[in-house]
Amino acid sequence: MAVPALMFIPEHFPNLEQQEARLERALVGFSATDQERIRNALAFARDAHEGQLRLGTTNIPYIIHPIRVACSLVDEFQLRDADACIAALLHDVVEDCTVSIDAIAERFGPKIRGYVATLTWEKGVDAKWRQAAVMLRAPQSVRYVKASDVIDNARANWQITDRPKLLRMLYGYAHWGRKIVRSIGAPATIFLDAALAKSSSIHFGEEPEPSLP
Repeated sequence: MAVPALMFIPEHFPNLEQQEARLERALVGFSATDQERIRNALAFARDAHEGQLRLGTTNIPYIIHPIRVACSLVDEFQLRDADACIAALLHDVVEDCTVSIDAIAERFGPKIRGYVATLTWEKGVDAKWRQAAVMLRAPQSVRYVKASDVIDNARANWQITDRPKLLRMLYGYAHWGRKIVRSIGAPATIFLDAALAKSSSIHFGEEPEPSLP
């Protein structure tokens, strides 16, 4: 199976202007109404994540991550699903911001509320394993969003010096994350394996380390 070259770009477009331009290109295949809905979700997410930075970084705006997740649905998975793209843009606003799930329902309707509620996870390692199992029963569109989220996180060049913490993150993506990714099949599993291998190489180089299953 041919793998899109996009996944091999080292920084994976860690630039907000590039990401927003990428999203605009992705919108070409959607109706005018859906384009407006997706842009509305982007504006909402941008406001919600204002001032937030990616974990372990000093200069990467957090909003880049949900934009990348939404773009991945279109660019890499060829998914023309406006509701999924909206959920991708909003997937962390309840979990990480001061936005209530009721605010999502009021602004975007009950379907998007349900998607975002499913994508809003409790904090903690144990919670992730439990919620990953529940996610396997979620609608396919939601699983696509979560799989894209997992893959994008695995691709991140984390600036984290705590080696055990970094290994736990990558190990989690290799296990509970893989369960979700496998549920939507190839090429998602190819993307995740490549991302984990690349992240391991970037962060650990030739140092000996526990292998990631």
